[in-house]
Amino acid sequence: MHAEVEQLFDLTDRVALVTGGAVSLGYDAASILAAAGCRLAITSRDIGRARQAAHDLKKQFKREVLPLALDQTDA
Repeated sequence: MHAEVEQLFDLTDRVALVTGGAVSLGYDAASILAAAGCRLAITSRDIGRARQAAHDLKKQFKREVLPLALDQTDA
């Protein structure tokens, strides 16, 4: 990121919850938030996918990532 953009979107030590954060757009959103400094909780219906995504995000961005199993359609 450019320095100006980093200052505008500095989310250092904020926490973000990303539903569907293990794949596709959710993973992309989690990556952007991690790059901006967020600690993350990511959810997926498949805990294995969530764990793998958390591992990848931790490795790439050096951020705390909590993987959670969650089906948000199930009240």
